[in-house]
Amino acid sequence: YTDPHLFFELFKREIYACGTIRSNRVGFPKTLILTKREESTLERGFYKWRANNELVAAVWLDKRPAYILSTVHAPYKNNPGQMLK
Repeated sequence: YTDPHLFFELFKREIYACGTIRSNRVGFPKTLILTKREESTLERGFYKWRANNELVAAVWLDKRPAYILSTVHAPYKNNPGQMLK
């Protein structure tokens, strides 16, 4: 069960979590959702991420996009993502 609110609560209790998430889940950043056109034009292995303090949301493109939520993985400055405000 992957939910942004649950992941925040778990993180407060020092429990780290990572999991796939449906793109239409409440709280998942809409800016990460890939359109059908983007899916067909972007190369396999493409990814982007957004972070809100300790919570990282990401999309990775394989044959289909995989949407991920994590409090385990830290964002890196050299990745093509940005911090959420």
